[in-house]
Amino acid sequence: MRAAGCLLLLLLLVACGPGRVDAPTMPELANATYKGIFEEPLTMTDGKWEGEPFVAGGASRPTAGLVDGFRLTGDLDQDGAEEAVVLLWSSSGGSGTFDYIAIMGYSREGEVLDLATVPLGDRVQLRSAHLLEGRVELDLIQAGPEDAACCPGQKVKSTIV
Repeated sequence: MRAAGCLLLLLLLVACGPGRVDAPTMPELANATYKGIFEEPLTMTDGKWEGEPFVAGGASRPTAGLVDGFRLTGDLDQDGAEEAVVLLWSSSGGSGTFDYIAIMGYSREGEVLDLATVPLGDRVQLRSAHLLEGRVELDLIQAGPEDAACCPGQKVKSTIV
């Protein structure tokens, strides 16, 4: 009888706990939907997304992508399941390239889910990133008050909770 009770408890824990405890993989992240980059969520295909031209027949169009090889994993919200942190970029067709950090996990149904997308800025250079006690800590170079947009020179430490 005791074994049956333990089995029932284990089944309840699995049913009520997080659906998956591993972080989304790079192939899953390369084909996920991201919010907070443009007005509408975008779904990438093989790590890239391309919108419709701004003007019919025009060449300029919004684009976004996943930065190859950047993926941090850890249990950021202390729920027993790991999340993945990825670096994204976007362009509206001009000279600027905006960078973002996205925190990705799984829904209870096992689908990859954008938990948060945080803008970093235009032409930001990421020097290092790591996870520490539920936070994403970033070492960045961004345009300072006297810098031209092309040539950022201000070192910044940023923390995303």
